Amino acid sequence: MDKFTVKDAETLYGVTGQTIRGWCSEFSDFLSPSANPGRRRTRMLSHDDMRVLALIASMQKDGFHFPDIRNSLENGERGQAPDSPDGLAELSQADQKLIQQVRDLQYRLEQTKSENETLKLESAALRAEVRLLREQIEAMRGQVLERVELERQLGRMEMQLEILQGKDQ
Repeated sequence: MDKFTVKDAETLYGVTGQTIRGWCSEFSDFLSPSANPGRRRTRMLSHDDMRVLALIASMQKDGFHFPDIRNSLENGERGQAPDSPDGLAELSQADQKLIQQVRDLQYRLEQTKSENETLKLESAALRAEVRLLREQIEAMRGQVLERVELERQLGRMEMQLEILQGKDQ
């Protein structure tokens, strides 16, 4: 059966080589000897090793910690892995393109969220300004009504004055 490389595991599980090597060290008792070959030796991963790594990757992604993962491995759980590394290079290029698209969309989403927050703040400021202007309009409306009433009273007084002056003559 074909062996997988650390690069194959990186491609499949979306993590760095350093992460793969850390997993191999942490969970060495569930992996073949070739997964932990020692210093300056090439690390090669069997199909069973890849199933162990698949479970680790999946559980880590779901937020589980090493003790939980170890418990699952001890209970015989394993993840899904391809039968051979053939085609991973092509998959890698396609994955890289999809990953870039996802990153672009995430960036656009963050920009949109930022713009949305800015618009919310501007909207709140404009609502406050509109509320203040309405209060000022109401105050002015009251002043206008008061002035109209005063002008009526003045008009009545002027008419009474004219009447009184007309009687005096």
